[in-house]
Amino acid sequence: MRHRPYDAEAFIRRAEAHLRAHDYDQAIEDYGRSLELDPTSALAFNNRGYAHLRKGEYEKAIRDFDQAIKLNSNHANSAFHNRATAFTCRGDACTERGEFARAIEDYDQAIRLDVDDPVAATYNASALHGRGVARTWLGEYECAIHDFDDAMRFDSTFYEAFFSRGIAHLKAKQPIAAVADFNADLVHSPRDAFALYGRSLAYRSTGDEICGNADIAAAIALDAKIVGKFKKIFDL
Repeated sequence: MRHRPYDAEAFIRRAEAHLRAHDYDQAIEDYGRSLELDPTSALAFNNRGYAHLRKGEYEKAIRDFDQAIKLNSNHANSAFHNRATAFTCRGDACTERGEFARAIEDYDQAIRLDVDDPVAATYNASALHGRGVARTWLGEYECAIHDFDDAMRFDSTFYEAFFSRGIAHLKAKQPIAAVADFNADLVHSPRDAFALYGRSLAYRSTGDEICGNADIAAAIALDAKIVGKFKKIFDL
């Protein structure tokens, strides 16, 4: 097929609209059509990878991020010049697959690129948060907590880091700190059943059965299956 970059950009624009609407199947289709016309588009590979990531298709996502990273290495002036984003997203896919050491390598690379690229600095919080999550799963709780601290220093609105740091504190048997983190998360997401249940475990670890039981009841009222979900995801 003839190389027609302007037509390819039209498919990218439509795919981005599908992505914003969370219509990942249509986004993947349009990014694919764009890549048929312009197979050198790092942007299309990266964004299609993100759509696969959101669908839970982690292997396909990793392959697309591989291509985005490779193309950005070869074309420094391409439309999608921020390799840090692709490394961060590939790290997320590896984390979902349980490949935590590999994920940390990608997050490390994203953070190093952020230092050299001021445009990429906005993604630093995501890379730091992702690395913290991977370190939590590896049992490196203090390192994970430092990463969550740094993520929030980069982006004070990165509220997800409060919850993740609460999980790390809980696993590190620091329940008072965990309560504080879940409190902060619940300020912004008061109906978050996961944060309520996490705080219930933290309260109970401090010996506060009354607050712990109240939080469990509130969490179950929001999600009747929260106990099983929480244990399955966080092994707590």
